[in-house]
Amino acid sequence: MIAVDDLARRRAGYRLASAIVLVTLLALVAWVAAGHGLPGGSSWRRATGQEGPTGGLTTAMHALLRGDLAAGVARHPAALPIFLFLVAQLLWRAALTVRPLDPARVWVADLVASLGLFAAAIYLPYWLR
Repeated sequence: MIAVDDLARRRAGYRLASAIVLVTLLALVAWVAAGHGLPGGSSWRRATGQEGPTGGLTTAMHALLRGDLAAGVARHPAALPIFLFLVAQLLWRAALTVRPLDPARVWVADLVASLGLFAAAIYLPYWLR
């Protein structure tokens, strides 16, 4: 059985991690909304001149963050469901920061859902071309 102090320490760590993710994502949204664009760039595109497997999704997410729904969906058809999932995950993390659940169960569910969606959304359309 987990000791009370250990559980409190785990919850505090999860709160801190969730708060850091929340602040980072909100800062990125504010940065893009201010018109500065996404940081960095595609090393694949710089090296080959062609768009890589994630280029369309990145451009679509940028359009959705600016509020251009039509351009986002036109650039990558799966962008809107992924964007809505990411917004829901952001709200879920914010709610967990206020009132956390058991960190072990939440962490595993969060990791499995995020990695599964990431793999399916980004790499599957590229491989099926």
